[in-house]
Amino acid sequence: MTWALGIAAVLAWLGVLYQLRAFLRRGRSPLVVYYWFSLLFVSLALSFVLPHVYPRFDAMTGIPNLSKLLANVYAVLAVLSAQNVVYASHISGPMASRLRLASLADAAATLVVMIVLFRSSGPLPETSQFWKHYELS
Repeated sequence: MTWALGIAAVLAWLGVLYQLRAFLRRGRSPLVVYYWFSLLFVSLALSFVLPHVYPRFDAMTGIPNLSKLLANVYAVLAVLSAQNVVYASHISGPMASRLRLASLADAAATLVVMIVLFRSSGPLPETSQFWKHYELS
C-alpha cells in the first residue's frame, strides 16, 4: 500500500511542476493562485507521510510525530485553497469575500486546535502498519 502513496506523491509533485508555468505567467489571477497552492499543499501533505520520510524528518527535528502534524496542517491548507478555487470560479462579489473569510476563520480555528492538541499530548506510539494495529477482530 505504501507504493500507492509514493505514486500519489510523485503525481502530485508533477502536477505542481506542470502548473508552475501557468502560475508564473498568470499569477495575478486568484483562481490560478488558489489552484496552484492547493496542488502544492496536497503534494507537501503526501510527502510528509511517506514511510521513508516521516521517521527521518522526526528524527532530524527531534520532535516525535511532527511530520504527521505538518501533513495534516498542509491538508487543511489544501482544502482551504480548494474552497477558494470554487469561490473564485463560481461566486463573485461580497458573497465570495464572506465565504473566503469564513473559510479562513474555520481553517485558522482548526489549525489552532490541532497545534494545541499536538503540544498538549505526549509522543504517540508509532506504527507504520496502522490498519493491522487497529484491525477489528
